Amino acid sequence: MRELGDELPRLAGVAGGRVAAETAVVWDWESWWAVELPGHPSVDLDFKARVLAHHRPLWHANIPVDFVSPRADLGRYRLVVPSLYLVDDPGARNLTSSCGTRPVMSYFSGIVDEHDRVRAGGHPGAFRELLRLLVEEFSPLQPEETRGLSHAGRPGVAGEWQDVIVLDGAEALAEYTEGEYRGRAAATRHRFGAGSATYLGTSPDEATMSAVLLDAARLAGVVPVLDTPEGVEAVRRRAEDGTDHLFLLTTRSWPGR
Repeated sequence: MRELGDELPRLAGVAGGRVAAETAVVWDWESWWAVELPGHPSVDLDFKARVLAHHRPLWHANIPVDFVSPRADLGRYRLVVPSLYLVDDPGARNLTSSCGTRPVMSYFSGIVDEHDRVRAGGHPGAFRELLRLLVEEFSPLQPEETRGLSHAGRPGVAGEWQDVIVLDGAEALAEYTEGEYRGRAAATRHRFGAGSATYLGTSPDEATMSAVLLDAARLAGVVPVLDTPEGVEAVRRRAEDGTDHLFLLTTRSWPGR
């Protein structure tokens, strides 16, 4: 403990500093409450689990993340990860008009407004023009039920949910390889100008989720803090005087792991 006490004064400059993140995960309490209400195609929808599934690959890759509201200033972020069943018009406009960001969005997003009223014009409602696809039908899976899928030539597994997607300008990133929707898109990407919007129409296995997220991060120009061995987290914090401090932490466990 004496050694730790001797070290602490050397870290005084870190106080007041911040981690400079180029990626944001959108967190919204009202969307969380709304998506887990009864009366939906599935009673197994879990907002927190979806957010953690998107955050986990970024954390493993040492990509710092801010958690923001749908109405936050997104101008400084290159990659934004929203999963919003419920979103009001200002939040939807904010997420779709931030030209410098590239969203990665999950299924059952943009469905209702702030009053939990279904948006007209087909799903995914508020984000249909951004994603350039139409969800023709929701087809949730039972808790132990899965379907095969293929992403970039690699086999994977889809669980929990299936969107029946009609491409309307987007391209297929992953496809179902079995079941009634074999050959249909399971994940998509819509390229526009220098940007792109990625959509996950199912809950893929961890390896596929990681591949999709990290590929989107690469396209967005997001660079990990440091390449480290498994179990070592790297975080860079910038002090108020502009000095960078690199922290390496040994991680034995993580809440979402």
